[in-house]
Amino acid sequence: MEVRETKFRTWLKSHLAVKGAHVTNIESSTKNGIPDTYIQIPRCQGFWLELKVTTKVDELPLLRPEQRVWGLKHVRANGRAWVLVFCEENQICSIYRNPVEKIEIVGDYLRVLDLPIKQFYKGECWTILTNMNL
Repeated sequence: MEVRETKFRTWLKSHLAVKGAHVTNIESSTKNGIPDTYIQIPRCQGFWLELKVTTKVDELPLLRPEQRVWGLKHVRANGRAWVLVFCEENQICSIYRNPVEKIEIVGDYLRVLDLPIKQFYKGECWTILTNMNL
């Protein structure tokens, strides 16, 4: 995992934990597509987030095919999952449905071409994530 992603995950976990959320980081080397973060916020339904970090505003996130397949299966079983992308350049978070629908194959990866369902400043994560009925 990249240092940038680790830094964002650490910030997110501490930001949410202070407010009472239970955040679990998952790292699986089996490449089975499981998102890297599970979040349970008091009085809300729990959900999965795949965290990504980009450096430039026009940089689109990449997923492994297994991550999209996991999202398809999870949502079919009535689960909740999203992809959360943090852009370092403008400090904006973009949230996408998981599984993403519009993709472009780039080598061994899938480039996300969907439009985000919501964009917000990094500091607004608590408000947005507590209302994840997107």
